[in-house]
Amino acid sequence: MNFQEKQDQLSGYDRNEFAEILRNSNNNAFTSYRYAQEDEEKGFPVEFSNHIPTMADAISHLKLLKAFSVLKRSITLGRTEEQDIKKWQVFVTQATRRFILFFTSLKKFLNEVPVSPNDEQALFAKGTSRDPHIISTLDSMLPPLDVVMVWHAFLLNPRSFYDNCMRNDMFSFACFPLPLKRISDSIDSITFEYRPTKEQKENYLNVIWTTSAKPEDLLYHFNSYSMNEGLLSIYCPICEQILLENIPYTNNAKTGFADCNFAYESRLGKCHCAFPRRITHEELRKRQLSADFGSSIPLPGIYRNFSSVTASNTIREKRKPILINESIKETYRSLELFSFNDVSLESLITKLIEGNPRDIPLRIILRQYLQMNLVSLTIERGLPIYEDLVGCVMRQERFVEKINEIDWLHSPVIKESLVESIIRYSRFFELLTKGDLKHMLVPTLDIDLIWHTHQLGVQYYFTDCMKSENGSVIDHDDKVDNTRLHMCFELTTRLYKRKFNQEYSICFCWYCVCIRNRAQSKLKTLFKSKKSQQQEYNAMTSSPLFFNSLGLTHISVHSAIVMPSTFAEKLRKIVEWKYKSKKKGSDFPWDSSSMNTYSAYPYLFVIPPLLPIASEHCQFYNNGLCCSISDTQDTSAEHGCATSNCTGTSGSCSGGSGGDGGSNCGSGCGGD
Repeated sequence: MNFQEKQDQLSGYDRNEFAEILRNSNNNAFTSYRYAQEDEEKGFPVEFSNHIPTMADAISHLKLLKAFSVLKRSITLGRTEEQDIKKWQVFVTQATRRFILFFTSLKKFLNEVPVSPNDEQALFAKGTSRDPHIISTLDSMLPPLDVVMVWHAFLLNPRSFYDNCMRNDMFSFACFPLPLKRISDSIDSITFEYRPTKEQKENYLNVIWTTSAKPEDLLYHFNSYSMNEGLLSIYCPICEQILLENIPYTNNAKTGFADCNFAYESRLGKCHCAFPRRITHEELRKRQLSADFGSSIPLPGIYRNFSSVTASNTIREKRKPILINESIKETYRSLELFSFNDVSLESLITKLIEGNPRDIPLRIILRQYLQMNLVSLTIERGLPIYEDLVGCVMRQERFVEKINEIDWLHSPVIKESLVESIIRYSRFFELLTKGDLKHMLVPTLDIDLIWHTHQLGVQYYFTDCMKSENGSVIDHDDKVDNTRLHMCFELTTRLYKRKFNQEYSICFCWYCVCIRNRAQSKLKTLFKSKKSQQQEYNAMTSSPLFFNSLGLTHISVHSAIVMPSTFAEKLRKIVEWKYKSKKKGSDFPWDSSSMNTYSAYPYLFVIPPLLPIASEHCQFYNNGLCCSISDTQDTSAEHGCATSNCTGTSGSCSGGSGGDGGSNCGSGCGGD
C-alpha cells in the first residue's frame, strides 16, 4: 500500500491535527519562546531544566520545512528541468548573500561593546550573558523566508556556526534560537505560505538600512524571480576596495558569480594589491588567504577545530587555540613564498604543507581555502563567512524532501509518533555524549528531525552537550561518505539494541531488514514459521512510526556522498557485494536520482555542494576522507593539544562525535 492509498483510508481523521496541537500548546512549550522570555532570577520549573525539543518545537520545525518546499516551488514552478534546477541554485546563492547582509547589518545595528577576537572565553561569556536589548531586537523581527532558510541550514553545522560568530564577535546572535514559534505562527497551516506581520517585516528592514539602501536589498518578498536580473559588486578582502561592478549571478557563458567558471577582468584601478587583475573564484580565495594571514583576527576554523570552550572535559583546559593560530601564521610568514602572481592556490598550499608535514593544524586550516564560497565579498565590508552556505542549503534539501514526502504533519498519529521520536532522540543523545564513544553514530530519519530541532537553539544545545558525560559540543557533519554511513549505521543499531533492548530501525525496507537480521543465521531464518514471521511483522508495523514504505525510522541519508578516494571505493565494493549481489534490493537508501543532481551540473555552483573536496585535492586529505585524517602525530607539545593518541577514526557524524575525535580533536581527525 503506497502513501496516498494509506492517506485515503485515513480520510476520516483530522488532517490538521498538528494545528490543533499548536493552538493548545502553552507558550513555554516552545524553546525559542522560553529563551526570549526567560527571567534569570525566577527561571523556569524543573521540567524545563533540559532542552530536548518538545512536540510543539518539532511540529513548528515541520511547518518550516513545508514552507521551504513552497518557496522552492514558487521559484521553480515545480519543474525539474535543468534550467529550473539552475534557477533554484542561483536563487540560493542570492539568499546566502541576503543572509550575510542581514548578519553584517545586525552587528552594526546592535552596536555591542567589542571584545578581542583572540579571547575565546570572554567572547563566549559575553554571548551567553543574555543582553535584553539584543534579545528584544531579535524577538521583534522576522527575516524573509529565503534568509531564514540559510540561517536554518547554517545552524545545522553548529561548530562552523560557532566559529564564524565568534570570529566576528557575534556570538550573542548565535545564542538566540531560531524563533520557531514566531515563524510557525507566520506560516499558514493549510497553504504553508509565509506571512509575517507588517511590524516584523519593518523591524527587519530597519536593520538592513544600516548597511544598504539599495532597492534589491530592501526587497522582502519576491513576487517574481529571474536569475538573470541580479547584479553584484565584488570587493577585495585585503584593501576592501571594489574589484568588479555589475557582475551577474549567472549568464549564458556560465561566467557569472554563481558559476564555477566565474572570470572577469578588473579595470576599476581602485585596488592596488599585488594580485592578478583577472578575477576568478581561485583568485578571490588567494586574496582571502593573504588577508587572513595578515589579520589580527584568528584564522577561520581555529575555534571550530581547536576550541578551548567546546572541547571535551578531558582536554578543555589544555587547549590553546591562539597559540595554534599564531604558530600557523608564523609558519606562513617564515616561508620565503614566491609571488602570488606566479602560483596557483593549490601549489601555494602544497608548498606550505610540504615544508611542515607534521603540522596537522596547518593542514586542517589551509585545506578549507581550496573550495571556499566567498559570497561575503559581494557586500561592502561584509562580515566574512567561511562556511559554504550555498552547499549547506543544497545538502539539507534531501532531508527536507524526504520529510515532506512522508508528510508527517498530516499523519493521524502525529502526536504518538513525535512522543516516541523525542524519547528515541533523548536515548540517541545519551549514546552520542558518552565519554568513551569512539565511533560515529548515525541517526534514523525521525531522530534526525529532533536532533536538527535541538540544534536550532545554539545556547541550549551547547549547554546540553557541555553538561554531558563527554562534555564536548557534538558537531553535525553533513558530508559523510555513504559507505562509512552504512558501516556506522550498523554499529549504532547494535549499540541502541544493547543499551535499551529495543529495535533502532523498525522500517521494513530491504536494507533495514538486512541490518536487523544480520546476526541471525540463515538456518534460523529458513526454519522460522510463517506464523511467527507474520506476528513479528504485525507487532512492528503497529508502531506509530511505521507509516509507509520508507518508514519514519529509516536511516537518515541526506548527508550521504561519494568520496573520491581508493579507500572509499574499496569499502563501497564490499558493501555492494554484501547487499546488492544477494538480490535483497536494487539500491541503497542513499542511491537516488536526486543524489547526483548537483554534481551533474557543477557549473550551477560556485562550489558543488555534494563534494566537500574536489578529486584533484585528495592529497590534502591523505586518504581523501575529510572526516578521517589519519595522521597520528603528536602535536600537543607544539600546539597545546592533549590528544596525541588520536587515530583519526572517531568523530564527525551525520551523526556526531561522542568522543573528541571530530572537529574537536587537536590531532586533526574529523576536522572538517
